[in-house]
Amino acid sequence: MASKRDGLKGKTVTLQMAKNAIKESSGGKKRLVLSNLGIKEFPKCLKKLTSEVEELDISRNYIKKLPDWIQSFKSLCWLDVHTNHIEALPSAIGQLKQLSYLNLSNNNITEKGIPAEISQLKNIRKLNLGLNKISVLPPSLEALTQMTELGLFDNYLKEIPPGMLKMPKVKINLKGNPIPPAEQKEAEVETSTRNKELYLVPREDLCSACLSKSEKNKTKIKNLIGMCIPNSIRRRFN
Repeated sequence: MASKRDGLKGKTVTLQMAKNAIKESSGGKKRLVLSNLGIKEFPKCLKKLTSEVEELDISRNYIKKLPDWIQSFKSLCWLDVHTNHIEALPSAIGQLKQLSYLNLSNNNITEKGIPAEISQLKNIRKLNLGLNKISVLPPSLEALTQMTELGLFDNYLKEIPPGMLKMPKVKINLKGNPIPPAEQKEAEVETSTRNKELYLVPREDLCSACLSKSEKNKTKIKNLIGMCIPNSIRRRFN
């Protein structure tokens, strides 16, 4: 699905060029931006920057594969490779333990190109797989329980695995798939209402701010009970 883009085809990225392209992101991280440079292959010179790059934007190029040594980016927490020609991810992607944001949209990825090791990205919060060629969702995605946003728009999905709908936090974008409208609507309702559920936790697990808010709400409830319920029943709430 990756479209043709303007740029310098086959541009070579040197180590000095890469160093000069490292800037501080809005979140205070070291971000390397090599977007829209007509790059055909993942630059090997980046091997020498794996210890300092925390965010990497190599989107809008002509890259067909990510190297196995991408696992060397031990501090990488943000990776954007959208709008390239990637067909499959290396199993080494699972070694990026700090990764919380991964944008793989507008590539040529199929379900066979998503390795089981993606389930090891336990810190991932936002994953974008939109505008690819995925017809079946691999069960490995269900292991990403910390995920809050999952982009699956404009793929070839015909159904949604029940396990995906049971994931506790995620909001899923399924627009543009050949999923029956009724099933897609059900999924949208399920994912939108799930986050409104009430979860009870032990008092000792609450932070100070939450504990303070809880006590205030408890006082309000007691006051309401005092106004509406007889003394004989009220004592049950004390």
